[in-house]
Amino acid sequence: MKIAFFVSTVLEYGGGLEKYYIETASKLAEDPLNQVDIISLDDNFSIRLTTGLSAFYFKKIDPKLYFKESSQNIKDKLKDAHYHKVSLGKLRPTLQEYDVIYSKNELLEATILKLYVGYKHLPPVVFGGHTALQYPNATSLHAKLHNYLYGGGLYKFLASGVSRFHVLNGAEEAAYRRLFPSKPVYKIYNPFDSKAFRQQAHEYPYTLKNLDHHNINILWLGRLTEQKGVKDLSQIIEYINKYSSSFVRPVSWTIVGDGELRYVVDDLATKYTNVATIGHIDQKYTASIYSAHDIFISTSKWEGYPYTLLEAISCKLDIVSYAIPGPLDILSVYKKGHIAKNRQDIEKELLKVVKYLQDNSSEKVDDPTQFKPEKIYADLLAMLKYEEIKK
Repeated sequence: MKIAFFVSTVLEYGGGLEKYYIETASKLAEDPLNQVDIISLDDNFSIRLTTGLSAFYFKKIDPKLYFKESSQNIKDKLKDAHYHKVSLGKLRPTLQEYDVIYSKNELLEATILKLYVGYKHLPPVVFGGHTALQYPNATSLHAKLHNYLYGGGLYKFLASGVSRFHVLNGAEEAAYRRLFPSKPVYKIYNPFDSKAFRQQAHEYPYTLKNLDHHNINILWLGRLTEQKGVKDLSQIIEYINKYSSSFVRPVSWTIVGDGELRYVVDDLATKYTNVATIGHIDQKYTASIYSAHDIFISTSKWEGYPYTLLEAISCKLDIVSYAIPGPLDILSVYKKGHIAKNRQDIEKELLKVVKYLQDNSSEKVDDPTQFKPEKIYADLLAMLKYEEIKK
């Protein structure tokens, strides 16, 4: 079977979707009967896209944010799978070479496939729901606009030629069944190999300056954007640091990532000596960073099925997160997961965990079975079966 994973922007962006594409394509390509390629539009398209996004968000977005990883590094990770960048003009003939297309589910991809390429000219298309149809806790104009555009007739029209949908959590499964009642919807979680991830901590150690293992070390890792709740993180750090004088074991913070809100965390690092910021790092070093910490905090306002929580679980960290789709699915089976309704609840939950760890060692827990990779990859391949889709 010839499988194409399509995304409009380049893989060098290095986010969760890119990680999913690379790992899934690599795994499915281990079977010699499968040809698995990732197809993106070329660098020029991504650069032009940043111009449009800068206008949409009323602020300049640095095009360099789309090129945080090297193409060679990505190709090395893909192993037997391949990565091709094509111009918009060559997209249709390129995608026509495959038996099935797995595409990111965003409006941009849907618009390209519906209005420019045409579903009728393509093999069956599966939409992977890596972007939520509805953002919970939507407060900004852009988030509210997203909910309006994805929740009604426009998205239904643009995705009308899709053969089936893949979703990552229970809330999205219900949303797609409401919007597309006649289309098959598959809920398949992100695969994740906890043992292999932990092994990377030994294979690729990362030295964190000024990290004291006597402290209670709290980690935040992700893109520095509105979605990830960076401004909430700032307020949470302010709140917890007010209690610092009462802690026997001091609290320290590590913030890893890059994005348009980098200035927020840089200001925190300037203000507080217990806050350290690190820009974007290669994925191979993340296990080492997780394993050096005690607590992982997620302030994301919306997610699909975030790898950051799976990575934190594999390293046995306590986790504090908002009660949103994705984290709810993951943390419902993890004993050290703490769910909060709002920022004030996160502050209270985090403070409880910090106080508990003052006098107690971290509880040892087993890996949840929810994201066992063997079964998940088998389910994904079954979903992509060309013969079944044709029926």
